[in-house]
Amino acid sequence: MNGKFVYLAGPISGCTDSEAHDWRELVKTKLGSDRCLDPMCRDFRGRIETDEDVRFIIDNDKADIDRASVILVNAWKPGWGTGMEILHAWERRKPLVIVVPPDKTVSPWLRYHGLVVRTVNEAVELVRGLIN
Repeated sequence: MNGKFVYLAGPISGCTDSEAHDWRELVKTKLGSDRCLDPMCRDFRGRIETDEDVRFIIDNDKADIDRASVILVNAWKPGWGTGMEILHAWERRKPLVIVVPPDKTVSPWLRYHGLVVRTVNEAVELVRGLIN
């Protein structure tokens, strides 16, 4: 492995297990789980009780973004955390590949901050070129 990692950004809060996991598992299958940094390893949905929990999640998400060579964003629905992750990555000059499904309007904010594609498979191909 060449040491290049992909951070898998996308909505978690308010998502079902399938919505939060399935696309990430597909990407890990295609790119290799050893290359993917998945914030679902810190799944605190419905269990955030203290400020320490919040700091743990955010500090580790930011550290993973900082460690990543590229950020793959599944922007199938708006999410506060996803927007913050995009800005954090962009400010660190990380390339962002952003999936906006064909039935959704592309926000100018997403177009400004990254390369927008319409499917997860398109994103995987672009990311593969960036990390290989």
